[in-house]
Amino acid sequence: MRELPCGCFLNELLEKNLAGENEICRVIACLHRFYESETPTPEIEQWGAPGSLIKPSHDPSDLLAKSFAPPEAGWRT
Repeated sequence: MRELPCGCFLNELLEKNLAGENEICRVIACLHRFYESETPTPEIEQWGAPGSLIKPSHDPSDLLAKSFAPPEAGWRT
């Protein structure tokens, strides 16, 4: 695996307005192709299902995450 040089991470490029929607879409497409090509194990199939990822929590940082999550994410309150 190659390591990106300092200043080339997406968050750094976004802060400098050197990346935008096109670059984000390219990253998404690359990750999508990678994950689509993988065969998940039964264990990953079980805990990777959307319903099993959402756990009730009283952590204040989770409340912030809920405010950004789309309705289809299924956050339970």
